[in-house]
Amino acid sequence: MFRVFTHLRRFLDVAVVLLVASAMSVAFAAADETSSAIIVPRGDRLLDLERNLEWQRCAVGQKWTTTVCAGTALAVPLDDLPSLIRLADPSGREGWRLPTRDEIATLRCSDCPRPAVHRLMAGIPAAGYWTSEENGLVPGRWWSVDLTTFRAYGRTERSRRLYVLFVRDR
Repeated sequence: MFRVFTHLRRFLDVAVVLLVASAMSVAFAAADETSSAIIVPRGDRLLDLERNLEWQRCAVGQKWTTTVCAGTALAVPLDDLPSLIRLADPSGREGWRLPTRDEIATLRCSDCPRPAVHRLMAGIPAAGYWTSEENGLVPGRWWSVDLTTFRAYGRTERSRRLYVLFVRDR
């Protein structure tokens, strides 16, 4: 009998957490048709509860100021990324990395005016961002995503200067 109550209590705890997270995502995140992500703000980070991801809330070079990303975001060539990752994760154990195209797509807000990036990332540049994906059909070219339109481009040269968002698995 005690085990049944223990399992019921765990189930109710999880249900309450999901209900609160869902309410917060509606109140704060306004999840849209193109992204089923449940995104919850946590200071300078965003938690994607659907995909179990943690995002740095601002582009590299910016800082979160409780309401907006401030400062100058860095647009860098792809070859500069290893040094930026070392700055974000000096120990190499935190797991910060570039997102995939699909992961970046979860940041889209279809009911927002342009830029279409999630309103919880206010202040980041509405421009091109690097992904972790090399274009397998065009050697030496990488995929990038424009956060104004959320269009992906597969012919981006490594030398092109684009902005950077870091994500990690939770």
